[in-house]
Amino acid sequence: MILQNSHRGHPEHNLTITLKKLLQENKRLRKELFDATNKQHQEMFRAIQLKEKHFILLEKLREAQIESLIKRQEASRNAAKLAEANYYLEENLKETRNEVKMLIRKNKFLLSQCEKSSQEKD
Repeated sequence: MILQNSHRGHPEHNLTITLKKLLQENKRLRKELFDATNKQHQEMFRAIQLKEKHFILLEKLREAQIESLIKRQEASRNAAKLAEANYYLEENLKETRNEVKMLIRKNKFLLSQCEKSSQEKD
């Protein structure tokens, strides 16, 4: 035991202890660096995935906007066609009403002529 205690103050013994502490600290720091680097790589991979997903979503948005524009143009053309058809139907209806009014007047005139003719015969 006396020999062991005498080694404690010895410079070589202190150097060994210091080296062991330095090796342990080096090992801990290497693990910490490895963990941090690993985490950084995972976050970079996630950022790349998110960027790719972002571009995919942007492309889908552009496609949806184009499809929406096409649908609005089709709806506008259909509305114009329907408005034109409605205009022609309204014009046709006006003409038909005028013809009906004219036929009613003609019918009244013919009835009055028939009545006059029948009164003259009596």
